[in-house]
Amino acid sequence: ELVAGAGGPRGGVDFARFHEMVVALEEQGMWEMPLPAWIADLGGGALAPLLAEGATDEAGGASFEAAWERDTGPDDDEEEEEEPLTLGDLVTAAGFHPDWTFRGEAPDAAVHFEKRSPLPTISLVLSSGIARAGAAATAKIASENEAILTGMGPKEVSRLYRREVRGRS
Repeated sequence: ELVAGAGGPRGGVDFARFHEMVVALEEQGMWEMPLPAWIADLGGGALAPLLAEGATDEAGGASFEAAWERDTGPDDDEEEEEEPLTLGDLVTAAGFHPDWTFRGEAPDAAVHFEKRSPLPTISLVLSSGIARAGAAATAKIASENEAILTGMGPKEVSRLYRREVRGRS
């Protein structure tokens, strides 16, 4: 649906509709999409490094899931049926849009440019990479981006975006 409407200026998809689609993809869609056959055919051993459950934190420790299993023990009360992997087990969606705005920020805040792009774009990021980096690292990236953009100010960031990203002066 997103691609079908991507023909006009700014990709033909307004920000509110785009954001709604990205949220639906993140929260539900990818968890219902089976892995493409060429990935599923790799088998469990080859997929293990790509799965967030096998990730370690930034200090090299066990992931949350492994620590939980260690601390609480296996759940013997229920026999869980193993479900097939989905796309959501491997990747996380990140949306970018020419009109991106963060809720709660002033309409002209420079931080909005952190997620702006020339056209509506969905970036798929390996979930295991995010898990390995850890929450502290991802929070640091967001904080540093915000500090840099805010320090430059909305007029300068907008000027650079128009010139360097949109190709206009």
